Amino acid sequence: MIRWTTRSYFSHAALIFLVPEPNEGFDNTFVLEAIPTGVTITNMHHYVVERAKDYDIVIKRVEKPWFTEDVQRLVRGHMLDFVRAEYDFHAIGSFAMAALRSFLFGVRVRMSGLQKAVEKARTNKKLIPTRFVCSGFVQYGYIAAARWLASQGKLNDASINDVIFSAELDANADVTRILATTPEEVASSNKSTWKYVVTKGKVYSVSTSEEVAHLLGSKKVW
Repeated sequence: MIRWTTRSYFSHAALIFLVPEPNEGFDNTFVLEAIPTGVTITNMHHYVVERAKDYDIVIKRVEKPWFTEDVQRLVRGHMLDFVRAEYDFHAIGSFAMAALRSFLFGVRVRMSGLQKAVEKARTNKKLIPTRFVCSGFVQYGYIAAARWLASQGKLNDASINDVIFSAELDANADVTRILATTPEEVASSNKSTWKYVVTKGKVYSVSTSEEVAHLLGSKKVW
């Protein structure tokens, strides 16, 4: 449904939350994501091993000089903090389980675009199926962290644009507009670089959209 409504090869977006640190006692990779049942942290093993035949995964990375490990932790922190904020992802998740409501929302996205569908839902005080804001959740984490750094004088305002993946957004975008970021916009953004494709249980190093399209068997070039 996401691929149909957003006209994209991709249907989901998540943030790599933790990478293996054997010296600290864990050797798995985890992702932070918004799924139909709410916001959760999932072992990446689920996607790349247990259900390798069901998923194609592309990993991109923001590679700006200022985007250090400390800033990466800040992005994760803002995403986790947002779970407790005004936007109740767990409540949204329960709504997303209602197939008809989710389908109707999807039709609205297809006809008017995700941003307008989200805006209308929030204006009418209706909850939005979580599956439609997974990529907006990721985008929020990056923008919120960059804004906070700028407010502390640790980053100039122009640098906020380094982590804005959607051409429809700017540094002053409100939460509704940020949440309307689609998986396609995250995938096609030139603000991050292609790193890996995981498909059919194998991992490939990539650097161009053409390589990604070839490996995924897609005619679309982002």
